[in-house]
Amino acid sequence: MMSYILSVAAIIGISLLFYRMFLDRETFFRLNRLVLLSCLIMAFIVPLVHVPAKFSFRSAVPVALDNVVETPVITQPEKRLVMQPTEEVNYIKTVTPPSPITIGGVVAGAIKYIPFIYWGGIAIMGTNLLLQIFVLLYRSRKSRIVRDGVCRIVEVDDDRAPCSFGNNIYINPGKYDVKTYSKILAHEKIHVIQAHSVDLLLAEAMLIFQWFNPLAWIYRKDIERNLEYLTDDSVLKGNNFEPSDYQLSLLKVSVPHMALNITTNYSQSMLKKRILMMNARRSNINSMWKYMTLVLLMGVLVCNINQPLAAIAANNVPFSFNKNTDAKNADVAVHEQAPAALPPAASPSPENNNNEPVKIAGGLTPPPPALDADTSNRLKFSNTKGRIEIFYERGTYKMPFPDDIVVADAAFVNAISGLGYSSLSPSQMDSLKTAGVTPQFAKDIAALGYTDLPYKILCMLKLAGVTPEYIKSFSDLGYGHLMISKLISFKFSNIEAAYIKSMQRVGLTIPLELVTMAKLRNLTPEYVQGFKDLGYTNITYDRISMWKLQGIHADYIRGFNKIGYNNIPESEVSFLKISKLTPEYITAMKDKGVVYADLKRYTFGRDRN
Repeated sequence: MMSYILSVAAIIGISLLFYRMFLDRETFFRLNRLVLLSCLIMAFIVPLVHVPAKFSFRSAVPVALDNVVETPVITQPEKRLVMQPTEEVNYIKTVTPPSPITIGGVVAGAIKYIPFIYWGGIAIMGTNLLLQIFVLLYRSRKSRIVRDGVCRIVEVDDDRAPCSFGNNIYINPGKYDVKTYSKILAHEKIHVIQAHSVDLLLAEAMLIFQWFNPLAWIYRKDIERNLEYLTDDSVLKGNNFEPSDYQLSLLKVSVPHMALNITTNYSQSMLKKRILMMNARRSNINSMWKYMTLVLLMGVLVCNINQPLAAIAANNVPFSFNKNTDAKNADVAVHEQAPAALPPAASPSPENNNNEPVKIAGGLTPPPPALDADTSNRLKFSNTKGRIEIFYERGTYKMPFPDDIVVADAAFVNAISGLGYSSLSPSQMDSLKTAGVTPQFAKDIAALGYTDLPYKILCMLKLAGVTPEYIKSFSDLGYGHLMISKLISFKFSNIEAAYIKSMQRVGLTIPLELVTMAKLRNLTPEYVQGFKDLGYTNITYDRISMWKLQGIHADYIRGFNKIGYNNIPESEVSFLKISKLTPEYITAMKDKGVVYADLKRYTFGRDRN
């Protein structure tokens, strides 16, 4: 079993290496999809296929006879198990195995737990997959559904990014404008029509059995990325969308958080590669030789990994001992005798007081003597100031009572009760006190319009560090009554009102729902001001956010200005970056006598792969 699992892991690794080296940059996305799925399935089939010996790269020679030696066996009554031939002294043939590799006691003890760890990982991964499916089914049941051909549009009301699974498309229609909604819906329909969920489910099934293999996780990510390449290509070919508008729609929907593994999703980490692939030059038909090489590679793996049929036949020759007390009718008579009584364990000597095993007669090593239950394992309990102190031989361990400690005094309880929390239980009062909530804190929060908050929300605000001053700082910017979840999200993302105010000073207004994303992308006032200084005074958040994602800085445009290309339109900046056009490259082309007034002319004929 273990050899099969490792063989599967090896084939997945080899397939991934081949794909990354030869096929990852090819634009034959449909063929790449077939290759990735075929290699995944073959990884589990190839270790089970055995070829004739003449095609195998492995030897089919059975056990070598030079390891067979003749050993005398003499009947000795004190032995527990003696294999005797019909005469008292004779010779039998035994095979001398190779010397075993000595493994440390700790390592040897850990190895026996590997199967339990492996099957435990399978159980966890399998449960995770079932939970993901359950979550999607639950979202489908509780949401409004609109049928559009074979697609079922599940209209959700949360802030999650759109995704699809099976023939279901999960999207919040109120979150996007009409143009963005139509482009994202066209994207998700391609996922549904081309059954991309099958690929993701197969990849998840692979991870269930190969969860320990980091290359399997990378392989799954490559499957997902190729599906996005294929979908983007199909959308642009089947609709009249401008590539730049479509890419901007993807940017609006991209999210930094993790989505469900079995759904198609919009990951920021993948978006840049998708945009580059959309603008890449189409692969040439001459690249098809790479795919034919993969067939040869699979044939080599079949012939190299598995034992040939001849070796299997040799290893399956029946061999048995016949337990028979009649020596005349038995090849070997096996006599079982009761084991001799072990000598009594010796008491540890005064010199041996460091818990080391004690050597006794006969070479046996008994386990160390058990600890005295009346001394070493004695526990003493002491109730001091509302805590339990457990005194043990090796130290003192302290733990609080679970329910009996009352930390909220009468003054605190009366003050909180006067603010509308008179129905709280003593333990709930303790929770407020422990979280650091004071009557003044609750009063200040209520004065800002957040009245009748559950006590748990007050605890969350206090523990998150959301103070009345923090809330008021956003109100002063004109954001009004922010949701509690938004305030906590801002605080966890280290977003201060001063950050939004600094962006407003440089003329950039960030929509409230995109503030967290701007902060995560490290969009700073200095970054925006750099483009303002170059004349891009009316730049929008969507535009500058895309430039940040693509790694475009003011110095990049300034480099073109220095060689005579001024006033580059905003719409062309991303194209120049995606085309890997640099001022250094243009300078080198000018030195060769290639001079164009239009920067885009330099992109023709340039290899963008």
